[in-house]
Amino acid sequence: MSLLKNTALIFGLAIGLNQVTYAQGFDKMDQKTLGKPVYSFVEQNQDFSNIEPSCPTYDACSNYNYHVKNYTLDIHRDDIFEVFATAHPKDIWAGDTKYKMTYNKSEDQVYHDVKAYHPPVETGMVLFLELKIIPLYKIPVVFELITIDLINGVIEFSYVKGNKSLGIQRISLVADGNQTKVIHETRFSSGSKFRDTKLYPFFHTKLIDGFYKNIVKFVKNKK
Repeated sequence: MSLLKNTALIFGLAIGLNQVTYAQGFDKMDQKTLGKPVYSFVEQNQDFSNIEPSCPTYDACSNYNYHVKNYTLDIHRDDIFEVFATAHPKDIWAGDTKYKMTYNKSEDQVYHDVKAYHPPVETGMVLFLELKIIPLYKIPVVFELITIDLINGVIEFSYVKGNKSLGIQRISLVADGNQTKVIHETRFSSGSKFRDTKLYPFFHTKLIDGFYKNIVKFVKNKK
C-alpha cells in the first residue's frame, strides 16, 4: 500500500472514515507515477468528493483578470472536438505541460496509467497536469471540465480550488471552411499582483500554444 494511501487512512480514522471518499484506483497512486507536484496536490486534497471548480460558470469569475488569444488552425472544427473528446489526454497535454491523471466524478474512478485506456472526456472530469516553469521548478495544474458544447462550439474548464491560480478557461471554436477560428479566453486570479501581471500571462500563453500545436499534430498524424 502506498504512503499516500496510508496517510489517507490515518487521516480518515482521525476524522471518521465515513467522511472521506477514496476513488477507485486511489491506492495505486504514488509519487513516481504522478510526479512530486501532482502527488503533493493529491496529498493535500485526498478526499476527491470535495474537489470543486473555482468558477462553476464563466460569468461567476467575470471580475477576475482577463487573458485572450486567438488562433487560426488549418483543421476542421469537428476534428478539434473529436481530438479533444477522444484522444488520450497525454497526447494533447504534452511538452512543458504533462498529463498525469484524471478523476472522473460520475464514476468515482481514477485514471493515471498513460499507457492504458482513457474514456472519452465528459463534464465533471478532473485533469491533473504538471507545468514546467523552469527545468527545476514545476507546479501542479488541476482543472475540471464544466462545458463541452458541440453545437455552439464551446469548451470550458475551471481550475479547481487549491491551485496556485483560480479561474476558468473558455475555448470558442468557429468553423471557417476547412479552418477553425479559435478564441481562447481566460479569467484568472492568484491573489498576487506580481504573479497575475508578470508570470501568469507568459506561462499561460506558452501552455496553450503547446496545447494547440499538439492538437494539430495529432490530427495530421491520424490522416
